[in-house]
Amino acid sequence: MTGLEKGGAFALACALIVSIAGCAAAPARPAGAPFPPDVESDAERLVKDTPALVAPPLWPDEAAAGYRRRIRLLLLGTIGPERLSIEFAERTSGRIEGHVVRARRSRGKGRMPWRIIIDERFEVSRREMAQLDALIAKSNLWEFHPEFWTSEDICVDGEIMVLERRTPAAYSYSEGNTYCTTPDKVNAVWLKMIEIAGGDRLLGR
Repeated sequence: MTGLEKGGAFALACALIVSIAGCAAAPARPAGAPFPPDVESDAERLVKDTPALVAPPLWPDEAAAGYRRRIRLLLLGTIGPERLSIEFAERTSGRIEGHVVRARRSRGKGRMPWRIIIDERFEVSRREMAQLDALIAKSNLWEFHPEFWTSEDICVDGEIMVLERRTPAAYSYSEGNTYCTTPDKVNAVWLKMIEIAGGDRLLGR
């Protein structure tokens, strides 16, 4: 697929040579790490400053307990003063819970700490979730894991967008730059999540 880096190169290489010399396992990662070992991204460096955005992580198997699925959006400004996390979690009972966290960098000299300015929980309606599902179906999200939307253009600025999904069967990861790599159909997904969670106020507008 044009514009998409397919994950799994490590696994493919292993499959080709395992009969000859075997292949070392991917390095283990603590359960508290924000993303699994097969995801290598600047997003991990960025969320270390704002751990509340990814707490708890979705990739461990236990994150699926009691849920049909969990979907999380991260918007991580590379130089901007704000970051955002939105999660929609559908319980096995059918109830859909929303959680939004917005962080802002404090003003000051040197390394500026982040502070949480919004931390809210809310309920997502079946109608809203159906609208989001329709956009996800059109977007080709999570066809591969990990999934990186890339471009030949050089992105000198922008926001890293991460969309995670956890179901009882699997964890999926998708990432792009909102300024120059994510397709319009993918942008429609995260914009819908922001709309459901509170709209422009979450973007400081």
